[in-house]
Amino acid sequence: MKSAAFLLLTCMLLLSFPAGGSRVYASSQDKTTLKTKAQGKDKVKKKNRQKQLQQESKPVILADETQFTEEGMRYMGHVEVNWKSYRIFADMVEYKPEERTLTADGRVTLTSEESVLSGSKLVFNLKDQTGVIEDAVGMMPPSVSYSSSQMRMTDAETMRFSHLNFTSCNQRVPRWEIRCRDGKIVKQRYIEMKAATIRIKKIPVLYLPYLRYPIDPDGRATGFLFPGLGSSSLRGFFIQNAFFWNIRSNLDLTLNADYFSKVGWGLAPEIRYLFPALSGKIRLYWMKYRQDSVLKPENPSDLYVDMSNQVNLGFFNSRLVVEAKYPTDPNFMRLFNNNFDTVLQTRFGSSLHWSSSYRNITFSASASRNETYYTFNNSSRVIKTLPGVELNLNQQELGPLPGYLSMRFSFENIERSGISYTGEPVYATDVNSRRVNFVPSYTLNLFKLPWISTTLNLESRHNFYAKSLDPANRKVVDEPLHLFYNQAQVSLKGPRFFRIFNATDFRIKHLVEPEVVFRYVNQVDPDDLERLIRVDRYDFPPFSHVTFSLSHALLWKKRNYTDSALEVFRHTISQRYYIDEAEANLFLKINGEYPNFSELENQVRFRPMEGLSLDVRAAYNYYIRDFRNFDVSLSYREPHEYVQGALTFSYYKNPYQTSNYVFNRTLVRGNLGIDFPDFPLKVRSAVDYDFTEKKFRYGSIMLFYDYQCIRFQGEFKVFLRGRENDYQFRFGMSLGNLGMVSELMSNPTE
Repeated sequence: MKSAAFLLLTCMLLLSFPAGGSRVYASSQDKTTLKTKAQGKDKVKKKNRQKQLQQESKPVILADETQFTEEGMRYMGHVEVNWKSYRIFADMVEYKPEERTLTADGRVTLTSEESVLSGSKLVFNLKDQTGVIEDAVGMMPPSVSYSSSQMRMTDAETMRFSHLNFTSCNQRVPRWEIRCRDGKIVKQRYIEMKAATIRIKKIPVLYLPYLRYPIDPDGRATGFLFPGLGSSSLRGFFIQNAFFWNIRSNLDLTLNADYFSKVGWGLAPEIRYLFPALSGKIRLYWMKYRQDSVLKPENPSDLYVDMSNQVNLGFFNSRLVVEAKYPTDPNFMRLFNNNFDTVLQTRFGSSLHWSSSYRNITFSASASRNETYYTFNNSSRVIKTLPGVELNLNQQELGPLPGYLSMRFSFENIERSGISYTGEPVYATDVNSRRVNFVPSYTLNLFKLPWISTTLNLESRHNFYAKSLDPANRKVVDEPLHLFYNQAQVSLKGPRFFRIFNATDFRIKHLVEPEVVFRYVNQVDPDDLERLIRVDRYDFPPFSHVTFSLSHALLWKKRNYTDSALEVFRHTISQRYYIDEAEANLFLKINGEYPNFSELENQVRFRPMEGLSLDVRAAYNYYIRDFRNFDVSLSYREPHEYVQGALTFSYYKNPYQTSNYVFNRTLVRGNLGIDFPDFPLKVRSAVDYDFTEKKFRYGSIMLFYDYQCIRFQGEFKVFLRGRENDYQFRFGMSLGNLGMVSELMSNPTE
């Protein structure tokens, strides 16, 4: 017995050593390689074993009667099969363990987490989850139903079909359906159809050689959108379509294609992305004109770039922002942008901005180009900043001393070119200005009580310019210029008065708050101001003034209500008295003199109920006996109400210009939305009227008709731009998850 045990132990030890001595004499590199290969083989074996175990998991079958056959088992009567996430119901099921196939017959139903599928007969392979079901009728979220003579399951996620009828309408008699020759269903992603015919009330209305219908639960799925059709008196007949590519959950691409019979072709790719350190969008619109285009463009094609990108760099809270809205031709943007505000002028530009912060220190660097194109005289104003650098120290405590110290250092290289419009202060044009600004400031809260507070601010502003003007000939010379301003400002807010009015269910608090601000700035040498090259508002000197303001508000709160009180009304009236009249008016005169007082400004905000708001802003100028601006905005926006809308009145008059100044305007703008109760019709309308020229500038009406599972959309728009009036009509429809393409450049008031 001992001899047998010894012999067995010897054999086991011999078998534990490899044959030969290759492993014993192998180099360390060979050992590592062999170890890596062995680990890789182990992983493959483990993965294959897991897959084998998963495939070999036996189905659980329940039935009224069980019979043994040569190849397996036959189950009859109320058969129920449970395997993984699948459940199969049938009158009869045959199971072949060797082939791992199920054959179900009679009232067959196959359910899974993604779908329910019924038919007359089912053959299903458990190894690769493939199979065929005859006379198939299926359902899957969201509210998708379909039928086919035969469905072939090619894997766990894909089913191919022949002659499919499909709809996502939940009506007993579906209002629409799509019939196609063949295609495939990718569960929870899309239905791909070839030779598809869209039928409404069993009437064929549209044939498409290829259609992809999204069934993704979150509504993001790759496929074509429904095209928009229409006609424009300026651009002719047009058709607009788009293809949406859901690349990832945080990345998508939309390809738009437009055709205008009188203008040409337009292509517009748009990509959107959202990553932990990068987010934004990039959109391009390229227009290829016809040779006989009615617009008579200067170029054979035009391009419009619209991009906004943000990069979080991960150190010192650094962020890089790149933005651009720039067309190759300003007229292209104006004619293809359905926006009334572009009638007189169009603004666009590009910028690059870097910002970082560490505690209370911030740093930024930027470059920008901004252009304003005046449509009425075909001219532009361009301001370039390359570069702009700024360093800030924000509210630094001074040890035991009270108050806070702040400092700002900046460098700017600014170039201004083009027309400086007469409505603006006098700027130097076609020049380049480099300036360095250093502004230390000190802030001290003199006292702060619940009913009154006073703040002192001391500031010293130093501006250094590399170039200046020669006073004799007004030419730019390479002589530096240093301007400095010392400023002291005291703000007194209060005393605050209030009274509370009690009612049965609520309380109202009436609050009155006056404020006085006094600012004194030293005067600089007038000869130095004559040498200054002014390219923007910062080059105008600060000025001394006294500002008076009075605010009163009504706050409403329910009794025993823990949330904050709601401010339902606020009125603020304010005015400034100028100590330095010329600087305060940017050296512009009214009736030959500099005004001593600013406009009397009034602001009213009224929120009497949820969704209803009234805002009024008025500035009355005593010297012209008229309002400089008077704006009234009334809006009602309540999501669950049937009627919503807004009405805006805007009046503007430049006090330094004549009455026929081109930007003096009186406008009315309104929009109205009506959702008819118990009727599937929605109306959206908008209108802009120019009282100055007594003309309608823009008008639109949009109708949305929801015919149960179908939405029809019709639009009619009118643009009156003088010589370029345009009348547009547009029609589209959407079926369930298959939406309609939208216009890339639409009116923001709609």
